Amino acid sequence: MINQNQRLILIVAGVIIVSMLLYPPFYFSSGYGIIQNKGYAWIFNPPTLSTGVKTNVNISMLVVQFFVVIIVAGIAFFLAKDKNTK
Repeated sequence: MINQNQRLILIVAGVIIVSMLLYPPFYFSSGYGIIQNKGYAWIFNPPTLSTGVKTNVNISMLVVQFFVVIIVAGIAFFLAKDKNTK
């Protein structure tokens, strides 16, 4: 059974993951293999270049961020375990 601290950790981790989905990192890749990070923006309003070209979500950076949140939340979850339960 999970205690109140563990429940709070799971809720916070879930809110962070949803926030990362709504406000992801973006990048632009030119035809010459040059990649420019364009920062973070709302998923419904992605950044555009001055030429009107839309940018793409940086999936690899987003996946790394997900793993970091999951690992940190997992460690915190197990550290918050009640010492009296078996």
